[in-house]
Order: sequence, then C-alpha cells, then structure tokens
Amino acid sequence: MSERTIEDLESLAVRSQAGDEAAHRALLAASLAVLRVYVPRRLARWGVSDLATAEDAIQEALFAVHQKRHTYRPGSPFGAWLMTIARYKVVDQLRRAGRQRTEEMHEEPAAPVFSDPATRMDLERVLAELPERARRALALVKLEGWSGAEAAAELGMTETSLKVTVHRALQRLRAKWEGER
Repeated sequence: MSERTIEDLESLAVRSQAGDEAAHRALLAASLAVLRVYVPRRLARWGVSDLATAEDAIQEALFAVHQKRHTYRPGSPFGAWLMTIARYKVVDQLRRAGRQRTEEMHEEPAAPVFSDPATRMDLERVLAELPERARRALALVKLEGWSGAEAAAELGMTETSLKVTVHRALQRLRAKWEGER
C-alpha cells in the first residue's frame, strides 16, 4: 500500500460518508495500517505486549471506524479522530485484561512532548505565568498523561477540583496565546 497523506485520508473519509464503497475500503485499509503501528505501541506503554490483545484492539478500532464513520466531521483532522477511537479501544482492552497503571510507570521519564528547544522555552515561559497549583495540575494531566484520579491524589484535591483547575489554566493559556497573536 502506498503511503497516504492526511489530506488523502480526510478525502477518503468524506467520500466514504457519501457512500463511495471504493473510498471506504481504501479508508479502512489505510486506517488499518496506522492502527497496526499505533495500537501495539500504546499497549506497550502499559506493559502489554500480547499480540492477541493488540489485534483485538486493532480489530475493534477498525470496526468502530466502519460503524461510526458518520461521526467524522469533514474538515476536521482525520488522524485525531482515528487516534481517539484507537485510544478508547486500547483502554477497553486494558480494562478487560484487568490492567492498572503501576507506580513504577510514574517514575519512568515521559517521552519529550516538545523536543525543540525554542518551543520548550516558550512552553516553560507561558506555564511559569500560571499559579503553582494550576501549573502542576496542568503538567500532570496534559503533559505527563496522568489520570484525573492519580493527579488529584498527588495534589491533594478532589477530581472535580482538579478538572476545574486544569480547565481554568487552559482558558488562561488560551487567552494569553490569542492576546499575543
């Protein structure tokens, strides 16, 4: 299969929604190729390397793409839509397997989200303007990938309070970003 661009996938998704069977088959084939790379890596982050578990999640995600293609909004990023489906299917597989994130996983360094030094400095500068509690909550949830329950326990907050804190921090950052543009 030739490598497809994001624009190709978005075009295929729109044509698939319109009933083009060839586009739908091509969309599923392209999605399968992406899922075969993404899902095993995502499961491996949780310590699951079982190929059967990965294949189950891949097939469930592919079926969801087929079944829920009407929910894709033309003009929005297809890759984000596909990855959202895949993430949910991975979580479903982890729940079925009874897996829980261990404390050791918190000790492993997170993959650098912003490896470009200039981008990293910009991020640190903007985050430094937030109050300490909001900065820490935002970093745990959005940058380090902790669950709401884990981050709330770490910060001594309720999950609801954590969600409000993160939401307000994001609003403040968004307002600052839009003011600088």
